[in-house]
Amino acid sequence: MSKDLIKEVLGVEVTDFLTDATLETGRTGTIAILESVPKVLKF
Repeated sequence: MSKDLIKEVLGVEVTDFLTDATLETGRTGTIAILESVPKVLKF
C-alpha cells in the first residue's frame, strides 16, 4: 500500500506512513497516520 492509494480510497492526506516486516514469521504491518478523520458511509 502506498500513501497515494490510501489518499485515493479514504479521501484524506496521509501525514506519516510506517511499515515493518518480520522474515521469521512472514508478517507485515502498516500504520498510516491521517491528517483528518475520513468520512465513512453508513449502511
